[in-house]
Amino acid sequence: MNKTPIIAIFLTLMLLMPLVAMAEDINARLVAADGISPTTGLPVEEGYQHIPMAVNVCLEPASRPQWGLSQADVIYEAINYAGGFTRLTAIFANDLADHVGPVRSYRIHHVNLASEWGAAMVHFGAQTSPGSNAKEYGSSMLAKGYIMADVDAMSYENKKGICVRESSRRAPWNVSVNLGGLIDAKGLGAVEGVGPLRFSPEGLTSGDEATFVEVSYNKLYSAQYSYDDDTALYTRYYCKRPDLDGNDDESPLTFANVIVQTAHTSFFNGDGSRPNIQLIGEGDAHYFAGGQHVSGHWRREGAESRTVYMDDNGDEITFKPGKTFIHIVDNNTSLDSDGNSQMGDEDE
Repeated sequence: MNKTPIIAIFLTLMLLMPLVAMAEDINARLVAADGISPTTGLPVEEGYQHIPMAVNVCLEPASRPQWGLSQADVIYEAINYAGGFTRLTAIFANDLADHVGPVRSYRIHHVNLASEWGAAMVHFGAQTSPGSNAKEYGSSMLAKGYIMADVDAMSYENKKGICVRESSRRAPWNVSVNLGGLIDAKGLGAVEGVGPLRFSPEGLTSGDEATFVEVSYNKLYSAQYSYDDDTALYTRYYCKRPDLDGNDDESPLTFANVIVQTAHTSFFNGDGSRPNIQLIGEGDAHYFAGGQHVSGHWRREGAESRTVYMDDNGDEITFKPGKTFIHIVDNNTSLDSDGNSQMGDEDE
């Protein structure tokens, strides 16, 4: 009996096994290479300690401009109340701001956003209504190790250097936090750098031209992005005004990548303050980088998994190293990228 073909088949199977394992790992959170930021894909300084913080930030008109967002690596905007009223979740890691806010409470979907990065949840209170109890859900995710910590700034209210109420704003739009102070108070340490985004120097290599993007939840919650060829970045506007960091009021926020991710959205028992946004599942997606647009879809298998962003052919999208803004939208949110930019001045 000729054993050569059998041995050849065995060796072939052994060589293929790592490829099968890699395919099965497609949903696992990506681990950053040494010296590379998992949140931006950019090099980090020697001795960098990765302590990701996911901060829930108010976006109501009375809270604008927000403090510290220019230092965030990734920012999400998602519906918080029926009618398209949104709230931000800002992921800080490379540059831990000492003045961030206004900080507000969180919902269940905010925990699912933080878990993609293994981040600490930073908030001021949480929804605790039966059936949409974010505090209970956050505790279960913490017990499973999907988030690093639950940091309720309410526990540190009016403690100098940690959490204060700003006299320049009215409650509840006046709570700010010092991320370094919270880290020290909670005794948080560095963790493995993980995340959902796959970066490459090229970013998007093909697509339709998209130098202007508008994502409108409603007339008071509407974001615009204008692409600058010189910087290769999208400048963010809000309600057609420059979206400035309240810490300096000079430079608008800019991003290398903008993602628009459609997720099924409903409200528990019809209560418009209790959103149920399905971030575990799949849906359509649009990607903007380098002045280009590619459409596709996203998929997330479970709370322990990452969101995999794919094009229409099912190939994973690679993003340009830099900061990323991710809009979580429903079917009522409008998206326009036709290039008709009509931005206002901050003095208007």
